[in-house]
Amino acid sequence: DILMFPVLWHSFGGTDASDPRSLVGAEGIVTERCGPRGYVRVRGETWKAEPEEQGRPIEKGTRIVVAGGRGLTLQITPRDACRTDGQPE
Repeated sequence: DILMFPVLWHSFGGTDASDPRSLVGAEGIVTERCGPRGYVRVRGETWKAEPEEQGRPIEKGTRIVVAGGRGLTLQITPRDACRTDGQPE
């Protein structure tokens, strides 16, 4: 165990992939229209999502940025509506 720890230590740290907050700022694509809820693909995983700005559906195929999370649902914004630093305008 002592000899393997330096090789494997990074596997035990870092962000929790099941926590939507760890995905804030990540880019993805809408796989099912989000109006009001749909699905997106982010970092190779499918997540339930809703537009951060309620009442503005986001169509399938739109590139998005994760703005936040509520429970296991991501709050998203279209990538076009983001500044160059990845934050919503």
